[in-house]
Amino acid sequence: MYTSHYIMTRHLCLTRQTIQDLQHTNLIAQHLPWVTPRVLNRQIKAIIDEITLKETASLFDHFSKALKPKSRKSWAPCLAAFLVLCLFMEGVETAGDNFVISQAEINLKKQFAPEFERQQALNVNQEIERLPFRQFAYQFHQIYQTHSKDASMRPFNPLVDEAEQGDLDAPAMEMVNCLRQFLQPPSCKLTSLARNVEDGEANSSTPGDELDFLTADPILPNQESHPFPRDVSINYTGRLVSKFLLSFTDEKYMFEGGL
Repeated sequence: MYTSHYIMTRHLCLTRQTIQDLQHTNLIAQHLPWVTPRVLNRQIKAIIDEITLKETASLFDHFSKALKPKSRKSWAPCLAAFLVLCLFMEGVETAGDNFVISQAEINLKKQFAPEFERQQALNVNQEIERLPFRQFAYQFHQIYQTHSKDASMRPFNPLVDEAEQGDLDAPAMEMVNCLRQFLQPPSCKLTSLARNVEDGEANSSTPGDELDFLTADPILPNQESHPFPRDVSINYTGRLVSKFLLSFTDEKYMFEGGL
């Protein structure tokens, strides 16, 4: 799904060899550095879009089957898969926002009325965060009782607590140990880190500080009706991944901003 989305956000171009091979047709410009076959792009991306929809439904079906037994052996692969899915969702949010901004810029240059308001893209992105992101994160923590305070329930949270032998296999433990390095407790408040970033002094922060900073809602002021030429990808890159990882240390990261 993540790879498919990458293809969907790129122009597919003909190679130089293909352009030369088609020179005899007089249909392909030879002096351009990149030639994009527009019709072929649309055909290929239409197929990829269908594949992505099927893969999305299949993925959540797999999640349901893997998590239903509450097996601790399913914890690591489901965690890893959802982290990649977070990257995918961040990419979708970025693409949607950029589409509206780019279309508005084109219309402004042509002195046309805008087709979309940016708030429409922000509303769609908010729905992505509500479902599937928050719903899955909440269900994942509920199944494994990550933050349970009930004495009769045994929480399972290897990113914070030591896992017992046999709970996780060697590759899972290797992943857990790597992720723990990102979950060092924040050493300063968010406002202090933001000041350090502005002053170019963010190197003194810990990984925990940086993750906490990325979860800010939004990361940067994000209400401009037309933020061009600001790169809005900064608002999304790493945000959901950080929220999910930090939700293992404090459940507030799942619900900040409210549902």
